[in-house]
Amino acid sequence: MGVTRVASNSPLSKRLAGPPLYILSLAVALEMIFWAFDIQQQFMEVWVVVLMVPIALALAKPAEDANGKRANKKMVDEGGRPRDPRKKVLQTAPGQERPESTQSPAAVQRTAQKAKIDSAVKEGKIEEAEAVLSELVEASNADAVSYNILISACAKNGTSDRAHHWMQEMLKKNVQPDVASFNSVIDSCARTGDISGAFKWLVHMQGMNMSPNTITYNALINTCARHGDTERAKKLMGKMQEEGVNADVITYSAMINTCARNRDVAGAEEWLSKMICSGVEANVVSYSTVISACAKQGDKCSAEKWLQKMLDAGIQADSICYNSVIDACAKAYDADGADMWMQKMLDSGVQATTITYNALINACAKAQDVARAEKWLSTMLGSGIMADVVSYSTVINACAKVGNSVGAEQWLTTMLENGVQANVQSYSAVVSAFAKTGDAKGSEKWLVKMLESGIRGDTISYTSMINACSRQVMWKRLKSG
Repeated sequence: MGVTRVASNSPLSKRLAGPPLYILSLAVALEMIFWAFDIQQQFMEVWVVVLMVPIALALAKPAEDANGKRANKKMVDEGGRPRDPRKKVLQTAPGQERPESTQSPAAVQRTAQKAKIDSAVKEGKIEEAEAVLSELVEASNADAVSYNILISACAKNGTSDRAHHWMQEMLKKNVQPDVASFNSVIDSCARTGDISGAFKWLVHMQGMNMSPNTITYNALINTCARHGDTERAKKLMGKMQEEGVNADVITYSAMINTCARNRDVAGAEEWLSKMICSGVEANVVSYSTVISACAKQGDKCSAEKWLQKMLDAGIQADSICYNSVIDACAKAYDADGADMWMQKMLDSGVQATTITYNALINACAKAQDVARAEKWLSTMLGSGIMADVVSYSTVINACAKVGNSVGAEQWLTTMLENGVQANVQSYSAVVSAFAKTGDAKGSEKWLVKMLESGIRGDTISYTSMINACSRQVMWKRLKSG
């Protein structure tokens, strides 16, 4: 009896009560009939399916409470507290934190003002940026980033005094500076060559328990480079390595530049070698600085060696690199070498400039290869490269040295026709060319043209004229005697 009551009150008995029970009874009766009359199995299965579907739907229906109402799902928030189901929950992306509260009015104002400072700086309106920062300072609402934007802008603009002013203002207002703050003010010293100021800020930085990073050391080494202080730059490099601060391409390039400014070619080469050995990839500036330093010392072999290493490393050389090597060839009277590097330059797709052609023409002139000098000047003009007074004067002088007065006169005429203003050297070379052949009239003609153009004659032009007259007199005496 007790078992019957429990069973009748079970959830399953409640779900089978009523229509589901009648359908189930009907299914059992039909099953017996089909079996008794030996009805085909397939029809029996169809009827079973037809009758069982409503029963399955009835069992799947959610249970109702005693009052006939469906139980409501309890809605709670993340803390387990009841939540109003009518209120929508703010959805956040995975890993994204929900804002605990909205920004304060002061923070909103600071963000807006920083955006104004940044915008003014990008437009080059430093005074406007300073005015906005002053407003933040007066409201005691400026943070380190606000100051940093302006200090960096002043440094890049060359106004080191203003960069120092805002750094001092930052400290005076008890705003905690960061490494970027000190890097910017040290950079301002580097750009103006204020080596004592740069190291003063370094000491201040370390006094606030901040360690200099690669950017800091780069700025300091650049300051030494401007002063040609190689020894101090080397000490900084050593200190950098002791502290485990990684040197980058800017660091090594600054060291190379320091040596180059001090005419320490061997030192520049050494630092470029160390750079390559350390695994830091040298760039075109690193190589060109060393190549140029070698060329200025007339060391053609070293200049060529570094340019070839650069090309072998897969780095595209620019016109500055080629110009330096060609100039080194000129100083060594190596016209063939200059010609070869010019061809390599053109074959690599690097556009030759007026400086390139002038260096090449000079190399040919020094080697007294007048025909090659004339060829390259003609090539220059044919390529649409503007020849200047140096281009023409070098060829004119080369012709004059071998007594080719016709060639010298022709190139001076071409120079004037192309609108290039000749100088005293250009005219004097032609006067000298005619003098060497004893053609006093030719010398006199170009000396007069020079004076008519408003150019005063120099010692060479008048001496050449006197020599031309003397030779003519001597020639006449020889003919008459």
